Amino acid sequence: MKQPLLERIDDLADRILAGEVVFFVGAGFSLDTEKNSAKRLVSRLLARFCALHRVLTGEIRWLVDHEKARDNAKALHRGLMTTFNLDKHVKECGLIAEQFEPNTWAKVKADKQIEKLKNNIILTLAREYYLFNDWMCNAYDEMLDHMLGQAMTGQAKRTIQAELSVADRFFLDLLKNSDETSELEPVNLDRLRSLASPSRGKALFLDAMGFRQPEVMGGDPDNRDLQKVIDSYHGRLLPRHHLLARLAREGLCPTLITTNFDLLLEGAYRLAGFQPRRGPAGEEAVAREAASDRPADPNADPGAGPPCFPPTRWPSYERITRAHQYYYRPSRNRVSGKPQPEEKPIGSPPTLKGGQQAASIVKIHGCAETYRHACDGPSEESGTLPEVLSSLVFTFREIQNWRQDSWSRDLLLTLLRTRTMVFCGYSTADPVLHDTFRTVYEEMASRFKRHAFAETGERRQADAPAFFLAGAQSREFHALEVLRSASHAIGVNRVSLTEHPNYLEFFFRNDDHCRFPDMDELLSWLFHRVYRLRQRQALESELRSIATLLMKEVSVESEAVKRIIESFDKLCVAECKSVMDVASTQSEDKAVIRSAAEHARFALERVTGWTSHFHPRLLREFALAGLRLRKGYVGTDEIRSLRNTPWYFAAGENFGWTAWGVVVELALRRAVTLMSVGENGDWCDPQHWHPPGPWIEVSPGDFPVVDLSLDKDCPSPVRLVIRHRELDEPVSATVENDGLPRRRITWNLSLDRLPWSRGKGDDLTPDAESLWAWASSSGKEKDGVPKDGKAWYEKMVEAVKHEDLPDADTKGGLS
Repeated sequence: MKQPLLERIDDLADRILAGEVVFFVGAGFSLDTEKNSAKRLVSRLLARFCALHRVLTGEIRWLVDHEKARDNAKALHRGLMTTFNLDKHVKECGLIAEQFEPNTWAKVKADKQIEKLKNNIILTLAREYYLFNDWMCNAYDEMLDHMLGQAMTGQAKRTIQAELSVADRFFLDLLKNSDETSELEPVNLDRLRSLASPSRGKALFLDAMGFRQPEVMGGDPDNRDLQKVIDSYHGRLLPRHHLLARLAREGLCPTLITTNFDLLLEGAYRLAGFQPRRGPAGEEAVAREAASDRPADPNADPGAGPPCFPPTRWPSYERITRAHQYYYRPSRNRVSGKPQPEEKPIGSPPTLKGGQQAASIVKIHGCAETYRHACDGPSEESGTLPEVLSSLVFTFREIQNWRQDSWSRDLLLTLLRTRTMVFCGYSTADPVLHDTFRTVYEEMASRFKRHAFAETGERRQADAPAFFLAGAQSREFHALEVLRSASHAIGVNRVSLTEHPNYLEFFFRNDDHCRFPDMDELLSWLFHRVYRLRQRQALESELRSIATLLMKEVSVESEAVKRIIESFDKLCVAECKSVMDVASTQSEDKAVIRSAAEHARFALERVTGWTSHFHPRLLREFALAGLRLRKGYVGTDEIRSLRNTPWYFAAGENFGWTAWGVVVELALRRAVTLMSVGENGDWCDPQHWHPPGPWIEVSPGDFPVVDLSLDKDCPSPVRLVIRHRELDEPVSATVENDGLPRRRITWNLSLDRLPWSRGKGDDLTPDAESLWAWASSSGKEKDGVPKDGKAWYEKMVEAVKHEDLPDADTKGGLS
């Protein structure tokens, strides 16, 4: 019997924690946010072709041999129609194929038949995507030969560009896909003239695709100003992008492979706190690293530059698009007493110092940002424009020759043999890559057969070194064939033709029934399980050490440590049950399906909020305090800037802090359960955490925030905020969708001892001993309250339940 979906994800989470997973991201991963479908891109290319055709077949008196140019343009149009068998669609609409040209469209634009014809033509060309790309690059090149191959006055050039702009707008409006929101970039004849054939045809092709337009392809991830990076994406980054960036930030999945050209992943990496190793943003990283070695100046202008992030083991990422970016490595010389090497020549790319570990985004088909940089001029990072053009894989010939690009081929082959590959939004339908995957797995299978390993008889299909995140409403043939090959590769002989446990299904966001889960929810649960496993590692290795450091007056007993770990395991089991119990339904009724999906999403958000919001924000708070102590002074404005920046501090950076975060969560859950349900309540029972009864919910924001509602008749919650008092001025914790809580209670921490130390006279903030007692259930009295945490608990009960009390002030008391 097939396991439930969320249970099958646990196996993948284990592999991620072991560091053996590489994500392979395809176009489908960003299709519902970037909207760059094949139909959209074909529409843009066809609109540019029709515009060139109109200009060349019009009154082109500015060309020496205008008759030849006109005949050639007409011949190209006829060639397009016959090569891709588009004449049949013209005849279906009652038009004469021999007389049908782009200029005809203007005369019958309002005709419904033309709308049908347009859709049929674009759909046909989208099915032949690589072939059409190849043909169109050559067609653009021929058309440019007529425009650029003859002497031309400045007036003639301006006339051509003006006519092209008008024609571009007309045909894009006529042909554009429903998702199209951008204009075509104006043709730059000066830049194209500097290129030789066929490079200029490829360059015009990429311009029509929108490679130089941030609103079409990604955003601006290399900008020095992080706020401008955020603004450049206009909300197009989805949770899936951020979750992959967080896994890289943890150092668990430092290598990611993608065939995408857009810049969404780079944007998510920047917002997670990574800095590019090269380029403009890399300059800022170098400057910050140099500044971090010196004491901070309290009189410095806080707006003079971007803030310095707390140091991490994975501070940077690099984008790999061409072989020389692997061969060329930035300098790792640290400042020391030894003589310094000579200064780099002017114009050399700035690089980070030291031996930092860098995550890699490997773009085996090329990148839009590299093309943009190359258009601005050659550089050591990007190379010359012709070199970059040849590295971008778009045409039929280029995809056939991909295996001759040894650096990306050899890298992919090595990863297939040594890692678990997780395909996200990539169907492996591309014949060349599909053959590559199958060939590697078949090679591995033959080795198993030759050596006849005894243990292979115990292998399962689920042990295959491949996973697919794919649509649930169909079974993708190419995906299942790759999974079957991957199972054979580990010695499994009998593999199902129609099902595979590593085929992880999701529903698209535009699903009519709004079924659960979509890709973001699937990855959200995966990240939650990985984070919980990470916390389990921290408890095993550092819980006793951090507790001994924080509680000097209380001995840390082995039984208490054991109880906390057992409580955490019990919580994880309850979380899985609460989501899995509502995640599936066998009903065919649309209303029942929609209702079940809503309940599942609600349960998922309540569970994953702890690992997506609370714990990362709590670790950020600890990291900011550590930054203040390390530098001696960090201004309030700089702290505010850091709080407003969505950087991620990995759970693996400091296992002591991560383990103490679990203590805080367990203590909070136990105390609130006793407040709301009483001594007989099960603190990890999910029924206690959902409306209409008492509930606890984590809210996103700049601080670790928890909302508590202890009475079903009073749904407006009390908001609990955790922060270090000395880091900033008294503030009200801002969160998304504030919800107007009845009051706010602040747990104010001091910098005396990290990660947890409360100020003197602060009755509402628990000390470390109280949290430990609640988390471990140590020294409980008859009323269920631990002796060490009783005084704090009574103050909290008074603050939470009393209806007339105002907000707690910044010292933890009540104003």
